[in-house]
Amino acid sequence: HVTRPKQADEHGKGSALKIGDDVTVGLLHHAGTGPWETFTLLNSLREVEPTIGLVLAATIIGMARITTFRRAFAYDAWANRRLLEVFADLPIPHEVLSTWSHLLLAERLWLDRILGDERNPLVLWSVLTIAESSMLVSELERRWAHLLEDLPDKELDRDISFTDTKGHPQTDRLADVLSHVTHHAAYHRGQLTVRLVAAGITPPVSDLIAWSRAQRPA
Repeated sequence: HVTRPKQADEHGKGSALKIGDDVTVGLLHHAGTGPWETFTLLNSLREVEPTIGLVLAATIIGMARITTFRRAFAYDAWANRRLLEVFADLPIPHEVLSTWSHLLLAERLWLDRILGDERNPLVLWSVLTIAESSMLVSELERRWAHLLEDLPDKELDRDISFTDTKGHPQTDRLADVLSHVTHHAAYHRGQLTVRLVAAGITPPVSDLIAWSRAQRPA
C-alpha cells in the first residue's frame, strides 16, 4: 500500500517502491501543488528516471513503522523510570501505587499475549510494592527492546489472538496492540501526574519531547 502525499515538493519530484523484479509503483508529480498521480513502470526503464525528475526509493516503507515503535517503547521505558525515581524516595498514596501497578502489569500482560504466554488477567489489578515495580520496569524495558530489535516489518501486520479480561476471544493486529500499549501507558502516566500533584508531590517531567531532546548529541 502506498499513501499519496497531498502536495508535491518544490522540486516536483516523486517517490516509488519496488514491489518485484519487473514492476515499480509510486507517485509522480511535476512542480506545483496539485494532486499526486499513481504511476507504474517497468524496472527496465528505470535508467530514464533522471530525465523525468523521478526519485525512486528502494527502501521498504514499513521500515519507518518499526523505527517508530522502537522509539515509542524507548520513550515509554524512560518515562516509567522517571516516575519510579519519584516513587522510590517518597511515601506514595495507595491510589497512586494502584494506578502505577496497573500500568506496568498491563504492559506485561500485552507482552505475554504477543508471545503467546497469557497470564491470569486478574493480575492487572494487583498492587505492587516499589521494589516489585522497580524490577518490573527493568524487565519490561529489556523484553520490549528484545522483541522489537529484530522484528521483521511483516510481523507488524500479523494477528494476535488471546482471551480478554472478560473471557472473550479477541484477535488484534500486532501494530495496533503496540500502539495501544504505549497509548495506555501514557494515559495512566497522565493520571499519575494529576494524583501526585493533588498529594503535594512534584511529578517528574516525562514529556516525549523532553526524552527526544535528551537523545540528541550535545
